[in-house]
Amino acid sequence: MFIRYIRRRSFFSFARGGSMLGVKQDILLVALGLGLSGFFAPVIKAEATGKITLWAGAYENSPKIYKGPDGKAAGFHKDILDYIAQKEGWEIKYVWASWKECLDKLEKNQLDILPDVAISAERQKKYAFNSESFLTNWARVYAAGGQEADNFLDLKNKKIAVMAGSIHTDGITGIKNLISGFDISCEFIEAVDYRAVFELVDSGQADFGIVNRTFGNANEKKYKVSRTPIIFNPTDIRFAFPPEAALTPRLIERIDFHLRQLKAEADSPYYVSLEKHFGISVEKVPLPKWLSYLLYAGLPLMLILSGAVIIARKQIRDKTKELDESQGEVIDRLGKAIEYRDNYTGRHISIVSEICYLIGRDLGLSQKECDILKKAATMHDIGKMAIEDAILLKPGSLSRDEWEKMKKHSSLGADMLSQGNSQILKTAESIALYHHEKWDGSGYPRKINGKSIPLAARICTVADVFDALISKRPYKAAWPLQKSVDEILLRKGSHFDPKIVESFMKILPRITSQFSLDKSLQPA
Repeated sequence: MFIRYIRRRSFFSFARGGSMLGVKQDILLVALGLGLSGFFAPVIKAEATGKITLWAGAYENSPKIYKGPDGKAAGFHKDILDYIAQKEGWEIKYVWASWKECLDKLEKNQLDILPDVAISAERQKKYAFNSESFLTNWARVYAAGGQEADNFLDLKNKKIAVMAGSIHTDGITGIKNLISGFDISCEFIEAVDYRAVFELVDSGQADFGIVNRTFGNANEKKYKVSRTPIIFNPTDIRFAFPPEAALTPRLIERIDFHLRQLKAEADSPYYVSLEKHFGISVEKVPLPKWLSYLLYAGLPLMLILSGAVIIARKQIRDKTKELDESQGEVIDRLGKAIEYRDNYTGRHISIVSEICYLIGRDLGLSQKECDILKKAATMHDIGKMAIEDAILLKPGSLSRDEWEKMKKHSSLGADMLSQGNSQILKTAESIALYHHEKWDGSGYPRKINGKSIPLAARICTVADVFDALISKRPYKAAWPLQKSVDEILLRKGSHFDPKIVESFMKILPRITSQFSLDKSLQPA
């Protein structure tokens, strides 16, 4: 960059009619610049060809970044960074180190880029971050053979392997801070990377281990470890940069520019690399900007997935009662997470869950079954957290490609809720996956029909469609109440289970009164 500046300055000297004295001054500046460059040993250098060499930190965290069989860098982040570098004329050289060493090098301005960094308020004080999200990740607890855990309290007096310096280990939302809120003791064994965490659990040196979701999904079958339903600390994954480096603003601007373009094209290298490294079951759309808002607004999603248990612990003494009440709080907050993303759905969760509960009662389900159904229904659209804002909040019709991405929210939601041991989470997983199936088999994602669709999902389908019809959305105005009811009746026996529609009509006056929809409406 210094050489380019001198060349431009010399050109302008001649263009303005400058003398040879100006050129001599420029030569002195070149000499001085070269001397200073040797003294400061900058990380970034311009090759003779004009190509800029950038030093990127790398550590073992497959499939996001890792050493391939040839000893060279590989992984999702490497693919995307190499693509952008090729477009920009950069040469990327990878510096291998442990995670903590990478962070230390970045802080000391010894790296230009560090891929795969979870953004947090604490880290923003030390590093610069690009604006576009690459992925969203979260932590999962894995168990060694013979160990089981359904919640944080089950980790009492256990040995837990963690990665040193990970955001899932330290800080406000890390496991150490979460555990401290339960007044229980654990022994934490720090490992250099997630692979070492799994090795400690596999060998029995640790009872449990904590890794991020993507590493766990890609590597869990290689070790004697098993998933637990404990997940926590959703994080927005970006690239980090030394904040004082002169080239950082330009790097951020160009990386964000290309990343936005890549995410906007369904067949771009971004999605090709996602499928290559994460597989079909991993989300094909990037998880968007909503998490950074949640994190800055007080980390409510952390409370959704774990912190609510801490609140419940303070209010009750008996452990069994504590677990029951805290689970209900977690589920309520998890269901409302969607409302942070879409201001149009402020009442949606409440109305849908109440309709499901009342239909269940009318169908003769037990009180316990109805309570489970009501809680589980709050999470029917949890997969929409994986849909980018440009699609979810688009004011108008979706393109064919956009609609295909939108439809993935049902399977994504089921994946988020999978491996749950409680009946509520199992029911929620079923509802999330099947609530867009139709009685005649024309729905998605499985195109199943009739009573092969789980009862809870059939109930939620009617509730979900009804509230969608009467509510304003980015792509449509709210329908009049009578028109919405007529639509439900019209689709009876095709889209909806006839028996459930009959129950819906019975409980409709109570719903319209409870939510002040239209007290004058009488069911036909």
